[in-house]
This record gives sequence, C-alpha cells and structure tokens, in this order.
Amino acid sequence: MPSTGRIQDIERLRAIAALGVLIGHVPWVQVGLSRLLHVPIDPWTGVDLFFVISGFVVSSAFERDLAHVGESPLKTFYRKRAARILPTAYIGLALWWVGVTWLNQSGAWGHALSGGAAAGMLASGALLVSNYAQVFAGVTMPLFWFWSICIEEHFYLLYPAFRLSVGAASRRAVGLAVVIVAVHGVRLVVDDPELLAGLSHMRFDQLALGVLMALLVRGARKDVDAVAVVLRRPGAPRMLAILTMLLLLTLLGALPATLLRDPSAPEARLGYALAGVLSAAIVMLAGVNAELLSFPRSRMGGVLSYLGGRSYGIYMFHVPALWLVVELRHRLFADPRASWLQIPEVITYFIVLGLIVQANYRWVERPLIAWAARDRTAATVG
Repeated sequence: MPSTGRIQDIERLRAIAALGVLIGHVPWVQVGLSRLLHVPIDPWTGVDLFFVISGFVVSSAFERDLAHVGESPLKTFYRKRAARILPTAYIGLALWWVGVTWLNQSGAWGHALSGGAAAGMLASGALLVSNYAQVFAGVTMPLFWFWSICIEEHFYLLYPAFRLSVGAASRRAVGLAVVIVAVHGVRLVVDDPELLAGLSHMRFDQLALGVLMALLVRGARKDVDAVAVVLRRPGAPRMLAILTMLLLLTLLGALPATLLRDPSAPEARLGYALAGVLSAAIVMLAGVNAELLSFPRSRMGGVLSYLGGRSYGIYMFHVPALWLVVELRHRLFADPRASWLQIPEVITYFIVLGLIVQANYRWVERPLIAWAARDRTAATVG
C-alpha cells in the first residue's frame, strides 16, 4: 500500500517500469505478448524509466530531510536509502547463493563455481560495485541485472554532496545540465557497449534528469498545482495530457526494437539520449500529480499503485522466481527443454513471484522503511 504523501502517478510509473523489465527478462511473458501482438516485445527501457523516477523521488526526499529540523539530514537520508535498498538486495544475493549451491540441477542458476569465484561475485554484489568489477576485474555479476542497483546506490552516495555544495536552485539546474551533456559527450567517443550501458558514470545522466524534473516541479509548485487542478477536470485538457503520457510511454517501450537493439551501433547513442528525454517527460507529467494514470473507470490505477509499492521487490526477484520454477519443472519432469508458454508453468511463476515479493514487502521492506523514517530528534535530545 503506497504511503501517504506519495504521488500516485509516480507509483504507477514504477509499476510500469518494473513490468517492462519483467517482460524483457521472462521468456514466457515476452514470447506470449510478442505472439499476441504480432510484433517483437522487449521493453527493457523500463530501467531507464526507473533511473529518472529514482532521481526525481530521491532528490525530493532529500529536500524534505533538509527541511526537517533535528537530526542531521545526511544521517537521515543515508539511513533511509540503506533501509530501502540494502536488505532486499542482500536477500536477492542470498537467494542466488542458495539457488546456485543447492537448487541447481537444471543449471538455471548458472554454472557451479569455485569458492574464490563465488566469493568474488558475492563480495562485489554486497559492496555494490558489481558493475565496475565485471568490466575492469572480470568478476561476473551473481544477478545479471544488479548493475542498475549499483548505479543507483553510487548516485545516492554522491548526490547529497552535490546538493549541499551547490545551494541555489538555478546553479543546481546548471550543474545537472552539465552532467547530462558531459555524459552524452563521452558516449559519442566511447565504442565499448559495456562501458556505455553498465558503468555508473555513464548512466548518471538519467538520474540527473530525474533530479532536474523534481527541481522544475518544486520551482514552479504553484503553477504545477494549478495545472493539476485543471487536468483533473474532465474534458479536452485532461484527455490531451493522458494521451500525451500514453504516447510517451509507447515511444519509450518501442526504443529497444528500433534504436537500441544493437548497443554497439552508432544509433544506440541516440537511443540512450531519447530514453532519458522520454523518461524525463513522462516523469514530469506524473510529477504534476494530476492522476493521469488513475483510470477511474477501471481498477487499473489501483492495481498499478499496488504493484508500484512493490516494484523494487518485483525488480529484484523476477528472475530468481523464474529460475526456481525452471528448477521445479526439471526436478518434477526431468525435462531440460525450455518449454515456454505452458499455462500451468506461467501460473506457477506468478504465484511464486507474488509470494516472494509480498513476503519481502511485508516483513522486510515495510518495517525497515518505517524504522528508518522514524523521528529520532526526541531520542537525540533525551
């Protein structure tokens, strides 16, 4: 259940981003949708949308921490980020270790590893440097999507220093613009797809775009509130805004099949830029808080809000759940073939994923987030 004060359209975008990544990584879903729609479906730009959302949300949260009189805002910020990200990430790593060690007759979890290799993989993940360890030290990631978690954590470590050292909003906007332009400039001269896609300093542009969108929303708060009031009314302005949002989401989802299908191709550089710009426009529309994705005549808005609150768990566990189901099939039927689109298998997958995500949300994420958000001013004074 989304917490009070969250912009529900941002929560719904989180759900859309998580579902996009899930579709891109889970063959049952991807192949099924591709056959249903008669076009290739692989919307892994959900990660790009996640980055912009994270920049928007986390910078907004830090502004609230700065406005709070009492405990050090840095201490509050880092405690909240650690409680939000680390426990679920470490559970994902532990699940991989259990899977590759004891649940791997099918080979779904990867090749059996020697102690040193496994320790290196786990250490790089636990220290959140897997993306650099893979590129520069040849250490394979235990979870192939863990690079994005590393990038976000590196940005969270650096952003408060930037915010505190560059006080004026106008100067911050200029600094963010410099970061965005600099990253795109480096992309023009870098040929290695791994460097373009996986290293933190090569993806900070999208997180910086999210911060810039939050800065623009805060800087024009009265105007944004007026726009939100207008867009909540039935009629042409609201319908136009909804159609714009859906068009932008469609264009973002289409990028992998067009400009981003080959990361080494020259047009991929334009694809990265467009993914950031489209995601920024989408997040800016959502940040207006006009309930553009509420879909009041259906339950879709509520479903997306529900999934958005659990989007981090969906992102972290969507592939381990797949590996568990593949292992289960192998042990029950001794069938090494990838028999995708078996209806019982698909149902089992979503049940397994749902149970893992909900258990993590209820017993890990929600209690720790509540603990981290608790006001410690009184305890400090006492």
